[in-house]
Amino acid sequence: MKEDNEKQQQLLQQKENGRKMKAAEAEQHHQQKLKEIEEQRINDIQALEAKMELMDRKTKERKAKTENDKVRYREQSEARMALAAEAGMALQKKVKSEQLKIQDKQKSKVWEATFDAKLKSVQNEYQKEIENRRAQECSRIEALKRENEKQKALTNTLSELQHGLAEKPQKMKDIKITLREPKPNILQQSIKIAENKLIGSSNVVIVDGESSIGLVEFGRKICHKQIRQ
Repeated sequence: MKEDNEKQQQLLQQKENGRKMKAAEAEQHHQQKLKEIEEQRINDIQALEAKMELMDRKTKERKAKTENDKVRYREQSEARMALAAEAGMALQKKVKSEQLKIQDKQKSKVWEATFDAKLKSVQNEYQKEIENRRAQECSRIEALKRENEKQKALTNTLSELQHGLAEKPQKMKDIKITLREPKPNILQQSIKIAENKLIGSSNVVIVDGESSIGLVEFGRKICHKQIRQ
């Protein structure tokens, strides 16, 4: 009778040890899955941040022509990084919440049936978030491309205007100015000739003491020469 009791106790102990071993294996498997989920999440965020940084750097190189463009780009980049950080924190909180829910259900067989579905749901939502952010980033890149094209068009127009202004002085040099003889009753102390080197014309003023009496002035005054009589 004593031997039967000992055998029975040994069988019960073996079953208990087997149950504990299975529970430990299940817990280890669960922790491994959670670790893989966390590592995948971190890798995905790092890859997304690296891709965003690469696109930001290329965009900055294309739009670094003026200081205003640099300021606008920096503000946009900071806003995008803030949104990415906010989305990462929200996702991290959501994963942590799911982990707590899973831990609360570890003692129930229902947890084993719903774990895969919950895990897949979180992964699907995370994938949707990545796809949405990728679509938003592509849209922003297209907008920056259109803005860059506008800047190029404005630069070309400015170059054409500068080229036209550069040709104007040469054309104005061909204009001749005929000076009329001064009236006899005007006492001429000096004749001041101001050359306008910008457009190739001259200013002519007859100076009489403190006042100036004379011909119509042409162009803008740049420099002066006095001719004494």
